[in-house]
Amino acid sequence: MKVEASADSGAQVHHRPISKIKMKFPKIFNLLFVSLPVQLLMSCALSLPSQSQKLPRSISSSPPSSILLCPTHTESAACQTVDFSPADLANEACFDLKTTAAWNLAPLYKNIASASIPDGIECTFSQSFGCVSEELGEDSVLVHSGFWNFDRLPSFDVFVNFTDLAGSFRCTYYI
Repeated sequence: MKVEASADSGAQVHHRPISKIKMKFPKIFNLLFVSLPVQLLMSCALSLPSQSQKLPRSISSSPPSSILLCPTHTESAACQTVDFSPADLANEACFDLKTTAAWNLAPLYKNIASASIPDGIECTFSQSFGCVSEELGEDSVLVHSGFWNFDRLPSFDVFVNFTDLAGSFRCTYYI
């Protein structure tokens, strides 16, 4: 900033336009706050997989998408595997045991005594068609991963016997 004296008005101050002010930063500033962040962003962008590259198996693979339904309290030849599509699980599709033709589940209508549910999946079994349940849920049960005997399923703070009661079910992914 320049200061000049004038006889009638006192001192006058002349300002330089901001666009003409040049700031000098030490080289370390440019290195730390300009060059390295740009290089870091570029290396991250280059390391991302393109659409044609496959993601590693651990990232791209989803949890198992099948359950085992059994008319007995143990796994046996009478058990039936139900394979879901990812859309079935993501949309929580409802399957009526009596009418779902995809897996011929009719023999299991009101005839499920146990189920094996893999990690990452939870299923709700309902007594009625359409996976409809009462507001308090006394006619449905929710089971997570594991092998479950339906004669003793946890429901709120009690255990219920749901053997031979399931008329429909839906499953979904959970974390």
